[in-house]
Amino acid sequence: MPYIAPEQLEKQPFADCAHVEVLALNIYNGIRPEINDKIAPKCYIDLMKKCWDSNSDNSPNSIELFHNSLG
Repeated sequence: MPYIAPEQLEKQPFADCAHVEVLALNIYNGIRPEINDKIAPKCYIDLMKKCWDSNSDNSPNSIELFHNSLG
């Protein structure tokens, strides 16, 4: 898995949410941060989307994340 510097993601996720309540509602309603697919490697995009899955059976556990980070 390649390294990507945080500043390459360009903007803070949910930077347009003025209040924590709005952020919580956005997350609850399945609204996710934009992903710049021209900068982020596909393996990161796929991993983020798996982690964001509302069905916990589909999202990776910590052991899977650890092994994924090793490449």
